[in-house]
Amino acid sequence: MATPVILGLAFGLFFVQACSTVEQTEAPDEDLNTYEQLDAELNRLNDQIADNPGSEELYIKKSNLLFEIAKTLSPSGRQPVYQNLKDHSDSALSHSEMNQETIKEILVNAWSHEQSKGVQLLQQGRTADIVAHFNNAITLIPDSLVTYNLKATTLYEKGNLNEAIKTLEKAGRISGETQTELEEKLAYLYLESGDVERSIEMYQNLVEANPDDHHLKHGLVNAYIIDNQHENAISILTDLTDQFPSRHAYQEALATQVYFLFDKKSDDLLQHDDLDVEFTNEVEQIHQMANQVHSIFDELQATMPINEENTYRIAGFYKEAYLKLSQIIKKIELEDELAEIISDQKEQYLDLSLPLWERLAELNPDNMDYLNHLRQVYLYLDMEEDAQSLERTLSF
Repeated sequence: MATPVILGLAFGLFFVQACSTVEQTEAPDEDLNTYEQLDAELNRLNDQIADNPGSEELYIKKSNLLFEIAKTLSPSGRQPVYQNLKDHSDSALSHSEMNQETIKEILVNAWSHEQSKGVQLLQQGRTADIVAHFNNAITLIPDSLVTYNLKATTLYEKGNLNEAIKTLEKAGRISGETQTELEEKLAYLYLESGDVERSIEMYQNLVEANPDDHHLKHGLVNAYIIDNQHENAISILTDLTDQFPSRHAYQEALATQVYFLFDKKSDDLLQHDDLDVEFTNEVEQIHQMANQVHSIFDELQATMPINEENTYRIAGFYKEAYLKLSQIIKKIELEDELAEIISDQKEQYLDLSLPLWERLAELNPDNMDYLNHLRQVYLYLDMEEDAQSLERTLSF
């Protein structure tokens, strides 16, 4: 009955962070020459450089000219020209007597031009040419992690999850060192792609290295929840609820995970064949877990608006906990005191479930699931007339 509470964490958050590091405005392109004219000028410059290979002025002219030629082409057609510009710049930078800052500046300007164009299109929600712009920027400055991040965001937004993962993996190899933000994004994408084991491993390493970062713990909890690692999820959620007591999402997720563990341990106990074994400790643990869930739900109902989804989750817990505890009392022989505690607990939960199912039935009177649950609760409470009246409603 209790559905997993996955704590919201959107990849778009990473896009905001990545864009904040990029200059987003640029001057209009200056299309002063045709491609043919610029290409002819490039041929002349190549001849002059061949005759005078140490000329700083010629190297700078060629760098600027290659940038201008690239801008006359479509974004997807610029990469060979930019590769030429990158190789030319590397060659120029190998000459120690040349002004390296001027040569680097041209390369950075071209990189900024392509990256800004890509960011602009990404913010506008236009997908055409975005990846081409970022590929161009990567050609110019292959170790720019921000460009890889933006490209990965673009691919993710377009639904190309595997390509987004490959992009960030390549960025990690190029970096050669731990990049927390990049690895967090990669862990998120592994989780999105269904590679939960790899995601958990990466999140665990990140949390170990950054024990005070609650965003990383948040991501690790989601991974644990998806992998049904309830005890691990509970451990971190307990820490997060202590740190952020007003964040109801953490409390609700904690309650749901404790309930799943309660449900699992109850089933394990009920399936046990050897009833002569002493099960007092196990039953006490189950009792305490149910009480923990009840305490959290009780506090949530007192401190936050409860919508239909939350009401359904809470009502489902009380009804299912009543049934599990009823089965335990019937099957497991308990000491009188513990048996009385469990009996009182299950009756309390059944009473608490009734107004919640009635509220759900009022909110959505056409929902057959709600009405069936309500009828069952009426029967458990020996409210025969109410159950029969509701059954007549269901038969129409």
